[in-house]
Amino acid sequence: MTTMPSKFCATCGKDGEVKACKACQSGDKYCITDGQLNHREEDKKKCKEREAKLFADPPPREECPICFLTLPLQDECVYQECCGNSRTQRCPFCNAPDAQTQKEYNDRLLERIEKYNDPEAMYQLGNYYNEGMHGFALDFQRANELHQRASNLGCAVAHTALGNARAHGRGVEKDMKKAVRHFQDAAIMGSVGARFNLGILEACDGNLEIAVKHFIISAKSGCDKSLQKIKEGFMIGVTTKEDFEKALRAHKNSQDEMRSDQRDLAKSTWSKYHV
Repeated sequence: MTTMPSKFCATCGKDGEVKACKACQSGDKYCITDGQLNHREEDKKKCKEREAKLFADPPPREECPICFLTLPLQDECVYQECCGNSRTQRCPFCNAPDAQTQKEYNDRLLERIEKYNDPEAMYQLGNYYNEGMHGFALDFQRANELHQRASNLGCAVAHTALGNARAHGRGVEKDMKKAVRHFQDAAIMGSVGARFNLGILEACDGNLEIAVKHFIISAKSGCDKSLQKIKEGFMIGVTTKEDFEKALRAHKNSQDEMRSDQRDLAKSTWSKYHV
């Protein structure tokens, strides 16, 4: 731990000599006076509990309410702006047809936020501000505000977006510790993309054992990129043959749970018209 003067204790709020907690990379700092060391001990326990959650099996993935198969990964799902559910030609939940114009789509999205406080709609709108697309001006600060609101309501991928903003300094001060914290929150909530990001960051820092743990967990959830990293690790002797084989089987099982002939046909059709 690093001693830093003139900072505030995260527990009691007093200004003085403090120590930064590095175990959970939260950036929190605690008093080092004899009478207040118990604050740090309490936090150390929380850090261990958080680490256990971070490397535990992720929560079960949602099932499609129509076919009851496991929903695909985030980049293969399309948000339905009319009612917040999955996308088809005509929504099977509210029977609304597709929006005919971008303005109609945007109005539906804004209604989902204003009327229903929908975190997925907030996440989508935040992405539009992040990219300056679909009629919304490029505005990183507005994007971060929306992603923060969505993350407070339990949206895992919004935490991932906030982590990316911190990692690249988009609309906020660049801070890798806070970026990692957001990625960890997202991974604990089940975000496969955030878990992959953590694996990459740990590998870049030379923490290959921890990186492999993240890649194995995300590969088990069906992440192709993580499986590829495990394979590369096996080729250079970082990953064991047993770990590679287990990840390969678990990845296949996850992919099988998400696959059906109808989904393959829909994906193929979608690719033809959205290149």
